Amino acid sequence: MPDSSTPDQYQPSSRLARLRNQNWDIAAFLVLLTLVGLLLRLINLTSIPTGLHGDEAIVGMEGQRILREILIDPYSPSALGQPTAPFYLAALTVWIWDNTVFAVRISAVIFGTLAIPALYLVVRRSLGVPNALLASGFLMVMGWHIHYSRIAFPLPAWPLWTILTAGVLLQAVRSGTWYWWAAAGAMSGAGIYVYNAHTLGLVVLGAFAALMLGRQWVADNDLRRLAGSAAAFAGAVLASLLPMLWFIVNNWELYWNSIDRHSVRDTAEWKELGGPVGQLGYLIEQYGRFWVELSWSPSIDYVDATGITSVVPTGLLLLSLAGMGVALWRRREPIVWLGAMIVILMPLTTVLTEQGEMRRTLIIAPFLCMFAAIGIVELLAIVRQRFSPILMTATVAVLGLVIVSTVTVDLRNYFMVHGKSETQHWVFAEEFYDASMYLQQLPDDHYVYFMAHRWSIDYEPRRFLAPDINGEDRSDEFGSFGLDVDEALGPPVFVLVGDYRPVLDALQETYPGGEVVTGSIDGRPTFIAYHLPEQ
Repeated sequence: MPDSSTPDQYQPSSRLARLRNQNWDIAAFLVLLTLVGLLLRLINLTSIPTGLHGDEAIVGMEGQRILREILIDPYSPSALGQPTAPFYLAALTVWIWDNTVFAVRISAVIFGTLAIPALYLVVRRSLGVPNALLASGFLMVMGWHIHYSRIAFPLPAWPLWTILTAGVLLQAVRSGTWYWWAAAGAMSGAGIYVYNAHTLGLVVLGAFAALMLGRQWVADNDLRRLAGSAAAFAGAVLASLLPMLWFIVNNWELYWNSIDRHSVRDTAEWKELGGPVGQLGYLIEQYGRFWVELSWSPSIDYVDATGITSVVPTGLLLLSLAGMGVALWRRREPIVWLGAMIVILMPLTTVLTEQGEMRRTLIIAPFLCMFAAIGIVELLAIVRQRFSPILMTATVAVLGLVIVSTVTVDLRNYFMVHGKSETQHWVFAEEFYDASMYLQQLPDDHYVYFMAHRWSIDYEPRRFLAPDINGEDRSDEFGSFGLDVDEALGPPVFVLVGDYRPVLDALQETYPGGEVVTGSIDGRPTFIAYHLPEQ
């Protein structure tokens, strides 16, 4: 029996107990990060943003289509064209929560929240616990990621899939076995079913794979092993792409017309550049503009309402870029090279296309968080090794102040400034949404005469939220203006939205004695419904 005074280092059971306790502490902290991330993506989900975007409603309707058909094509022409893999989760959430805003947005919440522990697991395997916890913590509170994790676009599935793909790809690099390279190739290619912009993502992942395979060959000079790994990766990529390639061959115009709508080559500005030199200069200028708009001079996107405030706070962006430089200097590991390639190259998606700058680059968000974590950890390591404890304490205090202030500003910008912005209400069709929620409550036998200057009665949010309502457009923009009704179609209801609300006076004069219902959200008028009196 060992003496009770024997030091702990000579007692394996004691060391094992401490290790287990440490692992449980880390696991508990990761669970806490994930739960806080879930809360930030879930709180007031149906009111921030206020309303329901047409593309969000499409996700719900595509989920309903999956419930009817089970399997659908890998690409949908809806919302100007998009891959359909994320719709399968929407099918489940719509099946559980029916035709509601919560049902479609919770699918984005799930994708966005899962990215937090996924990033931790991938970063920890390569860079250790401190870097992993910090990276996940930054992603947890990142307003850019939170925004897209709260709206029912298929987009938040893309960063999650890329993080998981990175984990498998890095495992292939570590193991060097053909089956891990095959798994990495399959996942790299399968991202094309998640989001359109993964076309460039696949190129970047393929370039990283080629770089790592080349390094492996230099290290062991085994051509047979190199050929087997490369063939496994490339073959798996091709195999995973076959369903989409088959769809493209059979739907050539549908697929490419959707893609070409966003191409910079079709813009008048591009066609006037006058040759390769001018075009290259334009692309370089646009690349620089992306980074300026990301933080210092945001531009409002009237499709998803980004740009109302800084997309990435200046402090976090500078910390991330500095961290990337430090990592390339001190931590030249595969995950660093992969992250740097993604951060540097993926903004080209916005350079080569128009609109959607912040959507098509969301893939860089988790890697910016990773580099910010590396920057902090490496800075503290340098200070601890080379300077006095007093300077170490001061460094921790300054970094803590920078992090707290950056996070506070970012969350305030999203939930307070962005959440209350009139632009956000406009983008997410607040007035139309409220009118659709009212139509949802009407008996199915009523017939609606709809007047709105921005939307038709057939706009997707109404079709998703109130699918059983019958009606027609009576606005000048979408139909033929008129106050006449056909009682044979059902009890008539006029719904007046936006600039058409003053038509109520004419309706009351023409059909006196009807019932008026006025809609509003937080004191903002949304619609007026006028139920004609019974004849």
